[in-house]
Amino acid sequence: PSVVYQEPEAAYYEIKPTTEELKGAFFFRPFLALQAPTEFKTLVELPPNEYSFPLDAKVGSAIGIGLGRRLGNVEVLLKLGYHYTDLEGFEILDGMETSGKGESEVLDLSLNAGFSLPLSESLSLGCSLGFGYASRSETLELVIPFPGVSPFEKFTTASSSVFSYNLGLFLDYKYSEVMSASLGYRLMGVSENDPYEQMTLHLFEVGLGANF
Repeated sequence: PSVVYQEPEAAYYEIKPTTEELKGAFFFRPFLALQAPTEFKTLVELPPNEYSFPLDAKVGSAIGIGLGRRLGNVEVLLKLGYHYTDLEGFEILDGMETSGKGESEVLDLSLNAGFSLPLSESLSLGCSLGFGYASRSETLELVIPFPGVSPFEKFTTASSSVFSYNLGLFLDYKYSEVMSASLGYRLMGVSENDPYEQMTLHLFEVGLGANF
């Protein structure tokens, strides 16, 4: 029987563009964030004893900027952020109803690296991990009532340079040749500021940025 030779069918492979090719090598990303409530504790000295005093960090806010470089689908980002929240606390110490009010501030500089996956030509989904150096400061005013006399007020403040880390998940949408909008969640941990213990922040961020 005769043998008929057939050319093999050509195989075609679609090479999808990277985030760098779609949006540019560099990006500038200012952001605003809503800081969810959290809890932590501080040590309070009322001689002759020392007490653990609970604090509620109320809904706070954050503002910052980021400057990054894309390498294919990998992103490297240097980020600077300022975080502020009010503090409140209540505890019975030695039978006395003690209340406290104050504030917490964190100025954080972090280096982040992550991966950005293009979902379309305009929309990308990303995640990141970062480590940083922060200046953390807390102030607290305690009011301790004593029967028959004026309340005793104790004012404390503490500040120090601490270690920080963060984990992030975000969506980035390119709506013009150079402009993008982003929406994301970031979990941030800040080391203790003696006598205040370690603090964990939950941040919901929105931002507008430029690609170039």
